[in-house]
Amino acid sequence: GCTQLDGQTSHWVIGTMTPTRSSQLTLTARVQENAPAGTLLTNTATIGDASGQMAQAAVPIAIQDTRLDLSIHKQVNPTAVHPGDLLTYTLTVRNNSLRPIGQAHNIRTPNNSPNMMGPADPYPSVLNVNNLGRINDITVSLTGITHSYASDLDILLVGPQGQSVMLMSDVGGIYPINGLTLFFHDEAAMLPDIDPLAVGTYRPTNYIANDGIEIMPTPAPKPTYGLQLSTFQNTLANGDWTLYVFDDQKNDAGVLIQGWALTLATTNGTRTFSASSGALVSDLLPPGLALVSATPGYESVVPIDWRADLQANSERVYTIVARALISIPIVLTNTATISSEFPESNLGNNSGSVGVQILPPRPTITSSPPISYTPGSTVTLPVTITNTSDVTITNAVVTITLPPGLTLTELPPGWIEASPGVYIVPIGVIPPGGSVSITIPISVSPILPPVFSLPIEISIDDRDHPGTSDNTTEVDAPINRAVQLALLKLGTHNASHTVVAGDLITYTLLVTNTSGFTATNVVVQDELPDGTTWTGVATPTAQLENNTLVWRRARLAPYQSMQITFVVTVTRAGQSDSAILNDFTTNSNDTAPQSSNIVEHAYQPLAVTLSRFVGSQQPDGAVKLQWTTSLEENSFGFDVYRSSDGLRDSAIKVTPALIPATGRNGGAKYDFVDVDVIPGHTYTYWLVETELNGSQLDYGPVQVRINQGIDAVARAVYLPLLMK
Repeated sequence: GCTQLDGQTSHWVIGTMTPTRSSQLTLTARVQENAPAGTLLTNTATIGDASGQMAQAAVPIAIQDTRLDLSIHKQVNPTAVHPGDLLTYTLTVRNNSLRPIGQAHNIRTPNNSPNMMGPADPYPSVLNVNNLGRINDITVSLTGITHSYASDLDILLVGPQGQSVMLMSDVGGIYPINGLTLFFHDEAAMLPDIDPLAVGTYRPTNYIANDGIEIMPTPAPKPTYGLQLSTFQNTLANGDWTLYVFDDQKNDAGVLIQGWALTLATTNGTRTFSASSGALVSDLLPPGLALVSATPGYESVVPIDWRADLQANSERVYTIVARALISIPIVLTNTATISSEFPESNLGNNSGSVGVQILPPRPTITSSPPISYTPGSTVTLPVTITNTSDVTITNAVVTITLPPGLTLTELPPGWIEASPGVYIVPIGVIPPGGSVSITIPISVSPILPPVFSLPIEISIDDRDHPGTSDNTTEVDAPINRAVQLALLKLGTHNASHTVVAGDLITYTLLVTNTSGFTATNVVVQDELPDGTTWTGVATPTAQLENNTLVWRRARLAPYQSMQITFVVTVTRAGQSDSAILNDFTTNSNDTAPQSSNIVEHAYQPLAVTLSRFVGSQQPDGAVKLQWTTSLEENSFGFDVYRSSDGLRDSAIKVTPALIPATGRNGGAKYDFVDVDVIPGHTYTYWLVETELNGSQLDYGPVQVRINQGIDAVARAVYLPLLMK
């Protein structure tokens, strides 16, 4: 026991201490709250006896600083941008003290299991509002929402007086959400039904048709739930607001919401209440910059706010992507801050600023790209560079980079080949508003790489002012990937294009793929011309389909040809102004149907010009056949053939002997009477002319019906039909 306490000194009387004896004394003290942090306090103890002997021992005590020390460091990349460019701010916040701060108000998966449905934890999440009046307007924010299947989430907001609004249900389709922040206000658009969710402001949305009316588990109120935040208007804001989060389906990674907040405009002013605690990180973008995105999820947009929970000696990183909107050369300074409700040992590092230089507008590059690059062709590409800034470009160079497949047809004067496919073109001075034009002569390779387009990269730089006018664009044109087939048809007959009946014509068909791309399922068709029959000879083998020869080929490689030959027999003669005409067609999976050139074979002049051939029944029942020629050349004589079934192949000769031709070098009239006929039958007749060289020509047919007691029906035909 202490025998005396004298100010800061304590005394003990131990009494007699024999050799090797020890005694333990305990002293408890409190460090004063105003003790300077970081100092070293030394406590000294002294022992002595009546004879004057003394001994001392000292123990140092370090005073640690338990106050917070939050800091923020800000960087930007790039440090200089042109109007329209993107820039990224990086905010690094740190808790430099031994004291942790805050803990996000996380709303988690049911039972912490990713495969369970049901209420989240906590259910509900409670936010207390105080010292406000009646509500004029309300905005709700949900921070850091994460779930693998967006439409599983049902989120209900309930006010102090029991009003309820379903903020979101059955939205976002099948898509996941990861660290998303959503704001809710009545004047915004609806959340998407089947499309992915994105950061933004929306009005409360519930697609009831997707899975029916939601009934939130107790203690949430029963339906029906409102869909307008105006439900809370003109009611008192003070009291407990509750947020119910429910996962209504299994087998998907569940809910994680890092916090939620209410911004309430009331008769007593506007305040934001957040269910998150911790340090407040805030960044207000300067005018001239527009927010594109910020990560992780944030609580508000103007300024951009985050709630940070920081363990002792830990840090977190936040990013902001913004776009430069102004075109005035200026330095825009942006400041970010970190703060908390607790006292700090050093407030000097609670803000960080960084400037970004806004450069003059870049020159623009315009071009007139070809409609497409056709393999094996040459094109010219006009390019215009316009100085859209108010600064004179004094030493401009254009760099042109050609992709594989494109080469220059020539190196224009003044151009420099920096490396294969890369060319530098000095263009000198361009005043504000001025322009310079160049032309790129391009040769397109016949065999192009397996891509759909060949972009040419064009950039401009002012070497006297690096970074102030740099600009790059791509001139892109698709490859003309259409397969192109060239068709050619030839027909030969004894080196002559005139034929007579019985002649053979050999046709040659050529199909060539003139493109750099494979043609697939090529079909060649040739309809046999009138007056001919196929001999059955074809190379390669053909299929005869409805008087049309057909060849099929699965693939025709780039620049590959296929050759086809077939032979026909001329089966009839014609008048001097008629001819055998023939072409062929192709189609494929890659081309439209197209036709070849037409091959023409004229008939040789006829030996006889027949102006009349008729048949009629005579009174005695016989049939009289009469014919008249207007011109006979090299004609030897005539025979008459008769068929009782109308077919030429079954016709028999009825003239007992050849009727001599009498109209050489002129015309004549002839007749023959067929008496071997039967009443009630119809007969078909052909007139067969024999020439001096032995060739024969058929004329007709004519038909005569043999009746009893009445005139027979007679018909006449004047043109030749068949030559044997």
